[in-house]
Amino acid sequence: MTLLQKIKLSTRYAKGVYITLAIYSLAAAVLCFVYPTTAPICIILKLLSIPVVLYLFKTFQNKHTIYFYLNLGISRIEYYVIPIVVEFIFFVILLSISISISIGNAIG
Repeated sequence: MTLLQKIKLSTRYAKGVYITLAIYSLAAAVLCFVYPTTAPICIILKLLSIPVVLYLFKTFQNKHTIYFYLNLGISRIEYYVIPIVVEFIFFVILLSISISISIGNAIG
């Protein structure tokens, strides 16, 4: 199973994780667009929110769901890590675009 197939599979079992973290990412990007100096605070809050979301993901999931995906060829570590890494990359890209546009508007 390739990495892209695993990411596609993770969108099926971790929709809640993606949605929850994406809402924060969009809010942080808008905040950093308006106030670029808040970027370090947004990054720290993002890093603090990841363990909370993982805990909630693990707590509220159906206990038998993980075995279905383990049988499809995804490991237990990948089951929890892939959604977090993919969404963090999305967060970094959004923050970079937001800050660069904001600073570009201030300079120009």
